[in-house]
Amino acid sequence: AESLAENQLDRIRHAKQAAQRTMGETADLMSKIEDVEAQLDEILWKFNGQQPQASREENRPAVPSINDRLRSIIWVHWRSTSAVTQTQIDIFEILKEEVPPVIDEIRNIQNVSIPEIEKELDRIGAPWTPGRIPEWNID
Repeated sequence: AESLAENQLDRIRHAKQAAQRTMGETADLMSKIEDVEAQLDEILWKFNGQQPQASREENRPAVPSINDRLRSIIWVHWRSTSAVTQTQIDIFEILKEEVPPVIDEIRNIQNVSIPEIEKELDRIGAPWTPGRIPEWNID
């Protein structure tokens, strides 16, 4: 899911660049693109949390990211022969609540937002961007 969000962010950034290079009125399209870009930044924030400048001690107190929670389950139990702890069960229960809405957001961006933006890019004659299938129009 995180990799898909990163790929979508890459596609949106290409779309943004194409819209900027296109003549004509693109303010509404740029607004849509920037909204999706902000959504994807927020999704990636949920996966990764704060990135420290030098060390984790510099981070302000914050809710653990999805990846932090996953790592806490995996690394604590790595090479362990004991049963899963209650803390690991609790963390997994939190993940079961946190992850599905994020995946739904990613799915909506993939299936609705990006196709709408790319359709608008086609309509205004924007340069090709990765992921867009060009239309052959001989007329």
